Amino acid sequence: MAHGRQVQVDWTQTAVGAIQRLQQGFLWSFWRAREAWASSSGVQSYVRRPAVRRLVALGDVHGDLNALKKCLRLADVINERDEWTGAGTVVVQVGDIFDRGDAERAVLHFLDALDRLAHGSGGAVYRLLGNHEIMNVDLDFRYVTPGGFAEFRRRDRELAGRALEKAYRTLPPAYRQRVRALPPEKRARALALAPGCPTARLLAERGLLVLIIGDTLFVHGGLRPEHVAYGLERLNAETWAWMERCEALNVLVPPRAWRPGTGTRDPGERPCTTAAASADSPTAGVVPKPVFLQGSRSPIWMRSYSVPHLRSGSDACRELERTLRCAGVRRMVVGHTPQPLITGACRGRVWRVDTGMSAAYGGVTEVLEITISHGVRIITDHGEVKAGHRLVP
Repeated sequence: MAHGRQVQVDWTQTAVGAIQRLQQGFLWSFWRAREAWASSSGVQSYVRRPAVRRLVALGDVHGDLNALKKCLRLADVINERDEWTGAGTVVVQVGDIFDRGDAERAVLHFLDALDRLAHGSGGAVYRLLGNHEIMNVDLDFRYVTPGGFAEFRRRDRELAGRALEKAYRTLPPAYRQRVRALPPEKRARALALAPGCPTARLLAERGLLVLIIGDTLFVHGGLRPEHVAYGLERLNAETWAWMERCEALNVLVPPRAWRPGTGTRDPGERPCTTAAASADSPTAGVVPKPVFLQGSRSPIWMRSYSVPHLRSGSDACRELERTLRCAGVRRMVVGHTPQPLITGACRGRVWRVDTGMSAAYGGVTEVLEITISHGVRIITDHGEVKAGHRLVP
């Protein structure tokens, strides 16, 4: 009888495995068909960028401009005068530039200005959207420092008085009520970051939820097979639509045109029709926050691939393999969960680059480098470390 149960269990496991393989094959075929259609239609996927000779990934910054610059100098892409020296290097910052530090807007503007400098040399600087950027657009200010609130009270071109007044007038009643309920010292930040407001738009203009360069996928927390099936362009577009309060966006076309040869979107084009607010309805003009941005399995919240001792045969590693296969890439780079050092897991299929570099955490300064000549390695204050020395057993 026990033998019969064992046969039944084995048969069930075999059947489940076969179904999973069929699902993976379908997702892979579906994704490739989408790409082929986009290519034949003359649409360049802004999620997938071609491979480059040198790729550098940076972890969470959390409002620490000095730590960011230290990382960039360690990667040899800026000098002491903050000038771009990286030639054709492509830099990816994996999100969470907001919260826990006093220089959030300074970090935001520095990265975007550096991207423009890099463009002149054939390089690029991408920044991803992390959970803390999304929290702030949702007016969740739990992790904002006093200096972070003060930074948004200082007026400049982005946050000129008229810009904030206009932002308040165009806010849906539901958001106006939330802004009015805040203490006075927090309202300037809210008027800058609420969906459709100046800094929320700026975050969306150049921020990505998911990015693929060559055979490497970048995301803040992690990605699952169902996210790939949903559509990577769709993940980005629906996030932007919420942040900018757009009524609708073409899934294959970002809300800003991309300059040829770079990952930067030009703010000159705005195919975004702002959802109209109405005094008659508190929710009129509110674009719902995408469901995929919420919950522990979200691309910005999941930590499955960042467990300290993630073993190669674990469920998480198997899920990672399925995700990479569906997306057609070799590895994933994530932030979100601080690590003592940059580490790789699941036989190097995922690299965790959040070392808690900011003053809020006091972690080490390291960057991940991926090159055609050397493959994956880590750059530290003491020199380069081969990937094999940082793999979790």
